[in-house]
Amino acid sequence: MGGVAQSQSASLRGKYKCNYMGQITIYLDEKTELLVKRHSKASGQSASRRIAEAVRQWAVDEWPEDIVALLGGWGNDEISEASELRKGYGRDSRREPL
Repeated sequence: MGGVAQSQSASLRGKYKCNYMGQITIYLDEKTELLVKRHSKASGQSASRRIAEAVRQWAVDEWPEDIVALLGGWGNDEISEASELRKGYGRDSRREPL
C-alpha cells in the first residue's frame, strides 16, 4: 500500500473498529436449525453468537474459575479415608464380575 490508499486507510482506522471474525460453514439437520433459531430469537442474540458460546462451553481447555478457586480448600486432615466414610453402612452387596 502506498500513497493515497495508505493515507485513506490510516484515516479510516480512527473511525471504524474492525475485529476479525472467522467464518465457518456448518450443516445442521432441520430440528437443530429450528432450535438454534428459536433460542437465538428468545435471547435477542444472533445465531452466530449463540453457536460461538456453545462451542466455547463445549471445547473449554481449562477449569472454570469457581473450580480453580476450590484448590487448597481442604486440608489433608479434613479428608477422610474411604473406610472411615463407609462406617455404619454395613456390608456392600456382592458385585457381578465384569
